[in-house]
Amino acid sequence: TAMLSGILWQPAEPHVDEISTSKTHGENMRRYDRGGSIGTQLSLTGNGRAVWQNKVEELAGRGVRLHALLDFWETLAGGNVEAMPHFDPLRSTTNDVVRQAIIPISRNEGTAIGGRALAAVWSKGENVFATHMVTHTWSSLFLHLIAGIIADAFGAQYYMEVADILLRGPEDISKLRTALRERGLLEEAYWVCAFSVNQHAGICAGFGQAPVGHESPEHLQWDANRRDTVTQELFRVCDCGESKFFNDQPERCEINKFDAMMQHLCSSVQGFTHVVVVDAAFALFSRAWCIAEIVCSSECDMPKRIMVHSAEMLDQHYDILSTIDVRECRAARVEDKDMILESIRDVEMFNTQLQLAIFGTKGLFSRWIDGQDRAAMIGRIVVRARSCRCKASVSSSVSTRLSSVRHNTYPTSEESSDTGDSVAS
Repeated sequence: TAMLSGILWQPAEPHVDEISTSKTHGENMRRYDRGGSIGTQLSLTGNGRAVWQNKVEELAGRGVRLHALLDFWETLAGGNVEAMPHFDPLRSTTNDVVRQAIIPISRNEGTAIGGRALAAVWSKGENVFATHMVTHTWSSLFLHLIAGIIADAFGAQYYMEVADILLRGPEDISKLRTALRERGLLEEAYWVCAFSVNQHAGICAGFGQAPVGHESPEHLQWDANRRDTVTQELFRVCDCGESKFFNDQPERCEINKFDAMMQHLCSSVQGFTHVVVVDAAFALFSRAWCIAEIVCSSECDMPKRIMVHSAEMLDQHYDILSTIDVRECRAARVEDKDMILESIRDVEMFNTQLQLAIFGTKGLFSRWIDGQDRAAMIGRIVVRARSCRCKASVSSSVSTRLSSVRHNTYPTSEESSDTGDSVAS
């Protein structure tokens, strides 16, 4: 069909944005001092730091190749995953798939205790260093996550057409696989938390503490997160016996190191990029972990790309992006949001940096915004920055940087080093 040929045979686009910068990735990373997991690492002493760094490097080796993702999709969509025969591509979320497919499949076989990341199962324990780190939300359709990754590999602008191909069945998926093979993309590796984190060392045995207030929005969301979207039945918890590590043991925890892992891959893997796969409802921009990752990649000047469902969805949700506030974002676990907020030294500055990461000249939506629209967006960000209750010196620095973005000029390396803040644009 025209749609199939349109997505499969369009001219390939380069993966890495051709961005010139006066600073190397390493220099930017050294200036990423806003807190986050890097701050947590620095607060550790002695052996704790070594354990932390070893875990970062272990996580970095859990990339997933496109052929494995496509194989998994075919198995799941074909109803061949024992624990999830009711999978519905138009309703089942990534959360549903993690709980009922990824966790059971990645549990150690037989009587062995524990489990592994599914990425490690697929690679048979060999390191696979991803060229792309994916930010996504577990509340989105799993179909859209897979479609977004594949569309990114093809260099497409939207992932709706790839999603349509995935829905058609084995014949069209085979054509998709052939197109990936002919372009040399089947071995392309992506880092995706759902596959790359060992869920058995974290969430598999429960759902976190129930929020206070049975009818509160937080409690209702918590309850929804522990039920299958299709059947509304409670997920079965895993009794693998693997030791769990959360914020109380930060050096061994796997879900508090995403920014450190991103920086490690960016400094060690040539051509590394950050890919943001946005769900159709744009809920990703209300998730604390997701926007923390976006700001991290912006401050470290990582090349980044955004995948959205369609032009229609972009038009519907674009305006709400200018009002994002990290304090109003959510996390699956309340303690995760608290940890993220506590690690941010200046929330208003963080919100300003987030706006630049989205709308700036190197931002996620830069290719959709012309000069006049960008000037209007930056003007709103300037107003917001000026209303911050920041120290006078910080406010002056922010205004200068925002003004330079507006006029497509950038501070010199000497100007950058004077402030100690990184406002990538």
